[in-house]
Amino acid sequence: PAAQMCAEVRASAELLAPELAALNLEQVSALSLAGGEFTARARTMPVFGPRRVLIVRDAQRGKADLVAEVLAYLARPNPDTVVVFVDEEEDPQALRRRGPSKIVEALARHRGAVRECRSPTGTALERWIQERAGRAGKRLAPEAVQALLEVAGGTLAILDQESEKLTLFAGERGAIEREDVLAVVGDARVTGVRELTEALRR
Repeated sequence: PAAQMCAEVRASAELLAPELAALNLEQVSALSLAGGEFTARARTMPVFGPRRVLIVRDAQRGKADLVAEVLAYLARPNPDTVVVFVDEEEDPQALRRRGPSKIVEALARHRGAVRECRSPTGTALERWIQERAGRAGKRLAPEAVQALLEVAGGTLAILDQESEKLTLFAGERGAIEREDVLAVVGDARVTGVRELTEALRR
């Protein structure tokens, strides 16, 4: 799904100092890029820091003129900008059936690194939740992890959003219990998808 980023994409964003992320991290849809706009954004210099990160979503919907623009940019890229193209499908099988987008094919031929991002499931997803909590100095009880998955579902972006709420709710406490999840997390699978979709389209 559009809101789920694999480790390489998250690592690109984490190259930025937290206090500069608002200035130097930009997300845009390939559908919204008019002629020359991609190049202008990619060549924008970072503000008060060594680099920018530009994430271009909907790469599979990029038009032919955008593909040509990306190819021209790759001949002389901006060393201060990390550009990440996200080629996405709700159904991973559909992505495999249609193959990579023209932009991803171009990146594969010109110094770009191509990675397949898969959402974790089962114990790997539970570990992701604990690691996410650990970065905030928290740990979820096993019952809390199960409750979170039952209420919020398995979408990483929604789990990330609800985990942030739990962190704030717990305050100084290091442990998050099942009761915390039930008190804080609502019908996240419905409201979260709507909110995240609207945020990504802004």
